[in-house]
Amino acid sequence: MSRRGLANTVPSDIKSIMSAGSSNSYDAETNPGGIVSLGVAENRLLVANFLNAHFHPTTPLKMESVSILNGVSSVIDSLAWCICDEGDGVLIGRPLYVGFVTDLENRAKVTPVYVDFGQEDVLGIAAVARYEQAFRQAAHRGITVKALLLCSPHNPLGQCYAPDVLEEYLAFCSSHKIHLISDEVYAMSVFPHKGNSNPTPFRSVLSLDYEKLIDPSLLHVLYGMSKDFCSNGIRIGAFVSPRNPELHRAIRAVSKFAWSSSLADTAWSRLLSDKSFLDNYLPLLTERLTNAFEVCTGLLRELGIPYKDSNCGPFLWADFSSFLQEKTIQAERQLAWSMINAGVWLATGEAYRSEAPGWFRITFAVPEEQLRLGMKRYMLTRKTLFYPITSE
Repeated sequence: MSRRGLANTVPSDIKSIMSAGSSNSYDAETNPGGIVSLGVAENRLLVANFLNAHFHPTTPLKMESVSILNGVSSVIDSLAWCICDEGDGVLIGRPLYVGFVTDLENRAKVTPVYVDFGQEDVLGIAAVARYEQAFRQAAHRGITVKALLLCSPHNPLGQCYAPDVLEEYLAFCSSHKIHLISDEVYAMSVFPHKGNSNPTPFRSVLSLDYEKLIDPSLLHVLYGMSKDFCSNGIRIGAFVSPRNPELHRAIRAVSKFAWSSSLADTAWSRLLSDKSFLDNYLPLLTERLTNAFEVCTGLLRELGIPYKDSNCGPFLWADFSSFLQEKTIQAERQLAWSMINAGVWLATGEAYRSEAPGWFRITFAVPEEQLRLGMKRYMLTRKTLFYPITSE
């Protein structure tokens, strides 16, 4: 815990009453003697139940394991504030989700410590050693690393970590007594496709025997409505930490500035409690992601654009470097502006802190005619303004 985070956990009568009132919740069937809450509406229990059903934690989650804020960005911001003091560092491997940077920097003033992999498989066991190097380099620069932030499934690579790799990350964090934060917002967006009929399945870190590998108070999972439920504008996210009540108190102390709205809370509650809807929606999500991925990759193959094979999330990582005027970030920016001028936008590798210029993230979960139009407009840019770099 950071000094500023601990300062927000000082007991008070108001906090004690609110805490007691939100515990031991009434349920007509399972807990008829519980407390009837007329003070505030929350869906912590429904989130815990959903994660128990789909993330398969080794120890079932309770309502007390969950805190609700208005989106995962707010969760990361509040979490960074509570576990890091200003100037402390958080390890993040490249490429990375672009929002992580501002989530850590803007208010909490936490330093992202980027981890480079070179030719190593970003999702392989050997990559863990690169975190060790980055940890030591940060210490040499005077940065105290407090956590490792893992995007699992990975954004923008669209792949899942194998269980043995996740266990290595748990062991690494344990060895340095730092927090492991697993952002699992695309957990239900895993799909098969023709090129990979048996993809690496998603495994939550909560489903591992984590208590043998790390102090459980250092393990946290993030989840939200925006990704798997295609509801980015309905701001609601969950901080899940099964064994750190003090950290939950600290986060709730600052969450007043990031409460989810009653409308968002009600919407997610209805979805999570509607088993019939979930039983129909989740398979449909998988089917549509498969179809959209195959359309997109078919177009990329026609255009001769390499891409990373993926099996989760609504995006893929594509290599446009052979169509840069030169292999520099400036040339990548020029290509991006040319695309925008032609009427199509792809997220640049620079935004995702790519190690090499020319990589772009393509979001393929759009109507097929829109995807085809976007690639057609890219072709116009490619034919009129840029020429492939010849191999040396």
